[in-house]
Amino acid sequence: MTVTLGVIGASGFIGQRVVEMLAQDPNFTVVAIGRSVPKRVPEGAIARIADATKPTSLAQALTGCQAAVYCLAGSPSFVRKNAPVVYQAAADAEVKRFIYLSSAVVHGQAPAPGTTEKSPLRDNYPIAYNNAKVRAEWRLQADRAQTKTELVIIRPGIVWGPKSTWIEAFANAVTDGVAYQADYGRGICNSVYVDNLVHGIALAAEAAKVDRAAFFIGDQEVVTWADLYRPIAAALGQSFDQLPNVNIEAFRPSVKEELRETLRGMRLVGTLLSGLQAQRKRASGQRPRPVLSPLNQELSALYRCQWHLPLTEAETCLGYRAPVSFEEGCRRTIEWLQQSNRESLGHH
Repeated sequence: MTVTLGVIGASGFIGQRVVEMLAQDPNFTVVAIGRSVPKRVPEGAIARIADATKPTSLAQALTGCQAAVYCLAGSPSFVRKNAPVVYQAAADAEVKRFIYLSSAVVHGQAPAPGTTEKSPLRDNYPIAYNNAKVRAEWRLQADRAQTKTELVIIRPGIVWGPKSTWIEAFANAVTDGVAYQADYGRGICNSVYVDNLVHGIALAAEAAKVDRAAFFIGDQEVVTWADLYRPIAAALGQSFDQLPNVNIEAFRPSVKEELRETLRGMRLVGTLLSGLQAQRKRASGQRPRPVLSPLNQELSALYRCQWHLPLTEAETCLGYRAPVSFEEGCRRTIEWLQQSNRESLGHH
């Protein structure tokens, strides 16, 4: 039986790839939902316009969908407030299953060894985004008890591949001569190639007896940050091992930075101005250029991670096995990067 899947946030990096891939899958009819009509809708997909902050219009867009996947991104405040709004809209539309893309950071940027999906969550991290994702999960689990719409939570780590900001930001840093490595890239990167994540979403839409469950979806291999970035640097003519190294152990967040992290979810003037500038760029057809952040509290923790999040639950309950190897993902990503560079040079 074909599953009609509503993709909420269909124009974003992950949502767009969900639509592209599952529109080719005979098991799915894809409904791409966004605030405007996507520029390119794959053959077989249905495009519907809805504002994810307005439950009535969203419920109308979800009409006829058996499942829905939440692919929206935003500030900590948006993350915390919007997820229950969208879930309620799905319930109002009588969607049978709601798949929420959460994040592995509900367990912190450097999860303790032994962490699994069943490890207790906490909401007192110094990073506002982590707390927002935790609170969104808690609220969704509470709301699930009041509705008939099933809830499945997916917690991806670092989502990479063509068009990923992680890849673009590092590539831009290499090109600009400002790339660096942290602790020689030895930390574990809980990576998931975007197509592997889409595969996990597809399985979560159809699997039996997974209501209220949470799953890590990731690459099969244990990947370090050096593994991820070394081939990207090489493709751009740079040796990753020759990049300046930042000693993570010597890094300590300043009081000012800790305050900034705590307030990150608030509507500060700087955030509003950045949003307005990004809006203007989008209106003019420009896409903000991803840049590599200097070492901060969040990155410092990510780069020193020593635990590979297990895929046992996804393998057992969903039948998950990453269809794209890390090596193949690197090949596809470099091919896209080189093509993008050629197109960029062609425009100049």
